[in-house]
Amino acid sequence: MLSLYFFHFICVKLRHKKLLPACSTPRSRLMTEILEKTGLVERSGQGVDKIFSITLSEGKAEPDYKNSDMFQVSLTLRTEIIEKAFHVFVSQYQNSEKEPKFGVEQIITLCKIRNSIFQNLKAEIVSQLEKSGLIEKISGHTNRYTLSQEYHALVNDGLKIGKRYLIKEIEILLLSLQGNALKIGDLEGLLKESLSRNQINYLKMKLMEDNILKVEGKIKGARYSITDKYADLRGDVLLSAVIAELRSKYE
Repeated sequence: MLSLYFFHFICVKLRHKKLLPACSTPRSRLMTEILEKTGLVERSGQGVDKIFSITLSEGKAEPDYKNSDMFQVSLTLRTEIIEKAFHVFVSQYQNSEKEPKFGVEQIITLCKIRNSIFQNLKAEIVSQLEKSGLIEKISGHTNRYTLSQEYHALVNDGLKIGKRYLIKEIEILLLSLQGNALKIGDLEGLLKESLSRNQINYLKMKLMEDNILKVEGKIKGARYSITDKYADLRGDVLLSAVIAELRSKYE
C-alpha cells in the first residue's frame, strides 16, 4: 500500500509541476484491472485530470496537494467560486458546437493566462486556443496573451447590479453578517481591510431599503443582520439568492 501511495504522490507532483496529464501507467496492473472490472473505478489515469478540469473550469481555486508527503496523498478542494466569469466563459464554449473541446491542459493554460502567468506555456496549446478565438496576443508582446474580449465582457457584466451595487461589496458584507447581528462599529472593524466606512454605510442603507438587511435597536445599541427571508442561508446559496433578487429589480 505504501508503494501505491508513493507512486500516486510522485505522479501528482510531476503532473502538477509540468501541467501535463502524465503518469497514467498503473503501479499494479492486476489491481487496476480488478478495480475496473468490479466497477469501483473508471478508466485508469483520468482521476487527477478530471479533478483539475472540473474544479478550475467551475471558477474554483486550484486543487491543493501541498500537505502530501512520502507516506500519504492529501487533497484539499475548495467549493467557493472565485471566478464566476471564467466559469461562464468555459461553460459557454464547452456547451457550444465549437471544436475542439477543452481538456485539462487547455483549461490550465487558460487559467495561467487569466492570471498573467506566461512561463512554460506549451506552444501547441497556446496556438490551439488562439485559433479558437479564446485568447489574444497582448499588443507589443510576442509571448504574452490575454483571454478574449468575450471573457472580459463577462467580467464587466458580473461586477455590477445596475448602477446601485458592486457585487463584490455585497458579497463581503453578507458573508460577514451571515448568522450574526453586529453593531456598526463591530462591522467596520471586521471589514476594515476590505470596505471603507462610507462604503459600509452606503451598502447598509441601500440593502435595508431593498429588505436584504434589517436593524434592531437604536443609536449605539443598533445591530444589523440579514432579514428573515435569507437568515437561514449560508455561503454561495445566500449570495446567489440575494444577487438574483437585486438583479431582478435593477437590471
